[in-house]
Amino acid sequence: MRNSFGQYRDGYLAYLAAYVGDWSAELAQVQAPVDIWHGDKDTWAPLAMAEALQELLPATCSLHVVPEGEHYSTLKAARLE
Repeated sequence: MRNSFGQYRDGYLAYLAAYVGDWSAELAQVQAPVDIWHGDKDTWAPLAMAEALQELLPATCSLHVVPEGEHYSTLKAARLE
C-alpha cells in the first residue's frame, strides 16, 4: 500500500485506469474458448455483467453460475471443478 500510494503512485493509477477502461473493442478479437465463473451472491459485480460479457464474446463461452457463491468463494468452486 505504501508503494502504491507513495513512490509508485503514478504507476498504480495507470494500472487502475487500464483495469476499468473500455475493453469492448478487444472482445471481438478473442478466439479461444472462455469459461466465466460467477457467484450468484457476488456483491462486487452483478451477474448481469457476466451474462453481458458472455454475449459479447465471439468465441465459445460458458458461464458457470455458482449457487451461493460470493466474489472470492467462487474462485474456490472454480478451482475444484
